[in-house]
Amino acid sequence: IGDVCAYDGPAPAVVDLDAIIARCPQHLSVLRGGTGDTSFVDFGPRWENLRAVRYGRREALLELALDPKFAPDLEHYLLHPSMLDIATGGTQRLIPNFDPETDFYVPVVYGRLRLFDRMPLRIFSHVRLRPESGNGDAFFDITLMDVDGRPFCEISRFGMKRIDAKSALVGTTIAVTAASTGDTALQKVLRDAITPTEGLAAFDRIMAQPHLVQCIASSMDVGAWDRSLDADGAGISQSDADESGAGGFSRPDLDSAYEAPETDSEKFLARVWTELLGIRQIGVNDDFFQLGGHSLHAVRLFVAVRKQFGVSLPLSTLFERPSIRPLAALLDAQSSPKQPTASGQDGGAAIPAVASRTEYSSLVPIQPIGDGPAFYCAAGMGGNPLNLRALALQMGIDQPFYGLQPQGLDGMSELHRTVPEMATHYIKEIRSKQPNGPYYLGGYSGGGVVAFEMAKQLVAQGERIGALVFLDSPAPGVELPSIVGKFGKHAEGLREKGARYLVEAVVGAWNRRVEAVAVQVRKPLRRLFPYHYRLENIADTWNEACGAYRPTPYAGDAMLFRASTDFVLGVDIGRMNGWERLVLGNIEVNECPGNHSSMCDQPHVRVLARRLKSYLQRQVRDTMVCEAEPMPECELRREAPTERLETIAG
Repeated sequence: IGDVCAYDGPAPAVVDLDAIIARCPQHLSVLRGGTGDTSFVDFGPRWENLRAVRYGRREALLELALDPKFAPDLEHYLLHPSMLDIATGGTQRLIPNFDPETDFYVPVVYGRLRLFDRMPLRIFSHVRLRPESGNGDAFFDITLMDVDGRPFCEISRFGMKRIDAKSALVGTTIAVTAASTGDTALQKVLRDAITPTEGLAAFDRIMAQPHLVQCIASSMDVGAWDRSLDADGAGISQSDADESGAGGFSRPDLDSAYEAPETDSEKFLARVWTELLGIRQIGVNDDFFQLGGHSLHAVRLFVAVRKQFGVSLPLSTLFERPSIRPLAALLDAQSSPKQPTASGQDGGAAIPAVASRTEYSSLVPIQPIGDGPAFYCAAGMGGNPLNLRALALQMGIDQPFYGLQPQGLDGMSELHRTVPEMATHYIKEIRSKQPNGPYYLGGYSGGGVVAFEMAKQLVAQGERIGALVFLDSPAPGVELPSIVGKFGKHAEGLREKGARYLVEAVVGAWNRRVEAVAVQVRKPLRRLFPYHYRLENIADTWNEACGAYRPTPYAGDAMLFRASTDFVLGVDIGRMNGWERLVLGNIEVNECPGNHSSMCDQPHVRVLARRLKSYLQRQVRDTMVCEAEPMPECELRREAPTERLETIAG
């Protein structure tokens, strides 16, 4: 993941090649072309481009030339991949204690790459080892030049990492041991698995197919494998599985040591976690999120908790109690749980007619640590704050991050029916934590509309807004494309994909129609079982509230982080998502990698978190300057943000 933008700085100075040669007295010639300091990987002929290398103290100078028969490649590449590979990774001898016979370093990351011109056929690469290299990690600064010393590319902090030479794939074989009588079906399958050599051959054959979309490479019949796994697990009772640890993946390496559950509540939760996450031997101190849990797992977990204990818990409970022991203690304190049976089915007393009420707050401390101003972010129209967790943690422990979740997620508190009511409630919750501004507000998706209304209400109350951030949020009342616009979109799709687009469009329309009918059919059930359908009820309430919302303009500034792929409403509603009608100040737009959902998940969230944190820090500095000056002068000093064209390399 990286950011790509136009470089408008000065051109680099010409490099004195003679001075570098004087500092690098150890000269090695390569007569027929080479690939550098590794013998573990079988490169193709394009990688045989190293002609000579000179070594000095913590620096080296490589001379490279692409075989003339491959010269047409340079018409298609600004940086030829094979030349770049050897120019950056061909001097591993600079690494302290490097052994070319046993050490295998692989490239991991480019800290920064500046490209000034196209790569010529013959080049020099000046490589400098950075002082932080060591302990299996190596970092280099690299300048690529033409034969006259004119740099066409500068690379900062190119990183490589050593891996175990036993992991090399060339010539690797796997010994097959005899089956023991206690082998499970999964163990039998793994014993007959594809070897690395077979995997490489299969990969080559798969990639050679021009129109292949999906493929499974297996050493045995996949259907037979699935049936044998079912048969293998059919004879194992739940209690046997708890004792033997069968039926899931091994426990991963975690920060916490394994400690077995003791109480009935702890055992029940451990069993549910195992079923949801597919991991055996889950301890009472293991973190739900470190085990791979996400919001869908959390929904199923709390449905099971309510069914067993009669207690309604909001999903945000996992932020404060992410492990089994504190969660079980909360359940024991607020209910008289039924005794779970060995099979995990309900037993004992009937489910209470009215679920126990737990303490519920709309203010969720996702990452409350840090001395800086807190960022308050409203969840989307579904109200789930868990999808903000990755963003909050990625921003670091110095940036406090609070989520805002709507009423009703616990299945008991009363839903707010209008956007102003939601905003007023959120402000009350925030002020219980932070009585006075400036306030740094944001909203993901539909939550941006509530954040917008919060900013207006706080300004009306005399408070200062430090930042208003929209995370791919559409403005309320945004106009969708006309029929003519939709026809143009379909015409473009037909030109690009032909009949396949027509099939996809018909199937998509049919699926949407089926879902719309299903929503209508479920409405009576949602009134009868409001807790079970609480997420749909919250979404419906939000849609009704947003449809009835009649906003007035906001006089301040705003930042929109917009997904770079797809569109938030399925169609393009403009570069500013319609906010230009309502935000009278400056609106910055920053496109981030991913779509509406994935921009807040790994790996894309790293880019969003870095940019959001940088923006908040800038706003904090500007706010401090404004508070130190009289208001009129402060307003005169405010400058419009400079626009910059950016492309995202994902």
